[in-house]
Amino acid sequence: MKFEVICTITKVEAEKAHKLIEKRNALYNLNKIFVDTVSNELKRKCEKDFREIELMYAEWWEEIINKYKLQEFPLEQLNVDAVNKSIVNISYD
Repeated sequence: MKFEVICTITKVEAEKAHKLIEKRNALYNLNKIFVDTVSNELKRKCEKDFREIELMYAEWWEEIINKYKLQEFPLEQLNVDAVNKSIVNISYD
């Protein structure tokens, strides 16, 4: 596996990605424990919020790809390093 930093993003962009990732992970984990222990309404809200965060994260990636002209890289190989404020290409050469 090869990791290549392909660009540096702004602090604001990194913070936004970090917040979206944290929210997505929290909602994912919350949904996993909501098997039969909570009301259907609460579970539906959690699932709805998760879908909204996923959409916001996809939009974040679209903005980053367009701004930094990263179209040549497959999306599934791109990763954000919010701590170091960079976009990393992960390839399996």
